[in-house]
Amino acid sequence: MEASKEKMGLVAWLTTHTVSSPFQAWSQQVYFGCKEFIRQPLAMFGFIVIALLLAIALAAPLLAPYDPLQQNLATRLLPPGGDHLFGTDELGRDLLSRVIYGS
Repeated sequence: MEASKEKMGLVAWLTTHTVSSPFQAWSQQVYFGCKEFIRQPLAMFGFIVIALLLAIALAAPLLAPYDPLQQNLATRLLPPGGDHLFGTDELGRDLLSRVIYGS
């Protein structure tokens, strides 16, 4: 119940017509801007795509199956499938790992 009152106080502070400080004015602009942004489906789709790519880039060491710089000439130019989902390049490096790290 107390958290609900705090939230209502914050929403009332953000939506008031009388601004008492520059910080409140800036907070109101951010609040109304975010509300408008959330109403735009294409903007939200783009935001989700960018957030997903950023998450993949940050988690690259956990997601990549192989070291992207490790060379293995015995497995060079393998087609996609099996152990290497995107295949390998001319030096035997795993392309999926290189794409993940390249993001």
